[in-house]
Amino acid sequence: MSERYRIKLKRLLNYEMSDKLRDEVTRILSDEKAGPDDLMAICKKLSAHKKLVKPRAEIDWNPTIDYSKCNGCQICVHFCPKNVYAVTDQKPVVKSPTSCVLLCSRCMQKCPNKAIRFPDKADYVQYISYR
Repeated sequence: MSERYRIKLKRLLNYEMSDKLRDEVTRILSDEKAGPDDLMAICKKLSAHKKLVKPRAEIDWNPTIDYSKCNGCQICVHFCPKNVYAVTDQKPVVKSPTSCVLLCSRCMQKCPNKAIRFPDKADYVQYISYR
């Protein structure tokens, strides 16, 4: 297994999960023949068990836009399937912050000018359970 996938699997162990799922992640980590397909399989199993431990509206996980870096390209607006963004005066704005999926930051990675920021993920892991 590549180091990249090993790191991703180790991160999963930071979440609250059932002993059965934790054992499966640990087994895959110790299997030298495990690869991307194994990682995808365990991620699918985990997502079927994913629950928020408090209402989404009470969790302050949402993007912020640094307008000194934003060029108004609107990639974030068109990319986000949850309609978190809208356009005002030809610039993206965070319209629906609680529509943002907890721990998702893919729009930040798509932004060519690195104008989108999120809080530190480590501070929000506590709000997800895989029971």
